[in-house]
Amino acid sequence: MKTGGPHWQVSAASTPLRRAPRNDAPLETELLHGESFQVKEEQGRWVRGVCLHDDYPGWAEKSAFSSDAFEPTHLVRVLRTYRYSEPDLKSVPLNLISMNARVHLEQNVSGRFRQDARGGWLVADHVGPVGEKQPDFVAVAEHFLGAPYYWGGRTSLGLDCSALVQNALFQAGLKVPRDSGPQQQHFLQQNPRVLFEAGKTDRGWHTISFARGDLVFWRGHVAIMVDSTQLVHANATHMAVTINPLKDFAEKIFASDGDVSAIIRPQIDN
Repeated sequence: MKTGGPHWQVSAASTPLRRAPRNDAPLETELLHGESFQVKEEQGRWVRGVCLHDDYPGWAEKSAFSSDAFEPTHLVRVLRTYRYSEPDLKSVPLNLISMNARVHLEQNVSGRFRQDARGGWLVADHVGPVGEKQPDFVAVAEHFLGAPYYWGGRTSLGLDCSALVQNALFQAGLKVPRDSGPQQQHFLQQNPRVLFEAGKTDRGWHTISFARGDLVFWRGHVAIMVDSTQLVHANATHMAVTINPLKDFAEKIFASDGDVSAIIRPQIDN
């Protein structure tokens, strides 16, 4: 059954977005609590559509959504936080939502808790107003250290390289595509601080003076510099988010996926 494209909202903690309407279909990405999804087609218990956060298409289960949408007022600022059934840390949690999940907070306050529009209670210190920017997106990425590597994942239970970059930059107020290739193209087209682009920059990338926050791209991979020599990234080498020397990792990835393709210094307006 084809639909005209209603906008549904994720009411589950998160939900897989798959390549086909089957639980064993490859994972494309994950949708986070409170994100909007434009429905294109319904098929049994599945819906095909597009995540309106980053225009990512795929199939998800209907049960993860609500047709009642609330305008987000706040984002989750910590790795994960519980939505409680009562304003009491001993109450039964409704679910556990992730960094960058969106919630609409009501005026109901009880101690350290605030109620959201779907009836859950959240620790007020774990959320921040939409539009409030974190001053250091690299520090946000570092919070994920030790999180498992998971292709297509977007949460601290498991995420991939481009999701780490997307999550961290969104906390700083910068919205970027989901995958590393489109991320690279986004910055090459829109960001004036292109430090290196393979085939177009006269000097080699080894001569770059790196700074905290520089993004280093390879074919199929992206990492964030934490200082002039080390990077933080979600990687399949360690199957986790780790900090590694750029030089050592670049030599390792060169043997399999090729050399550095671009180095970008994102422009963050605080």
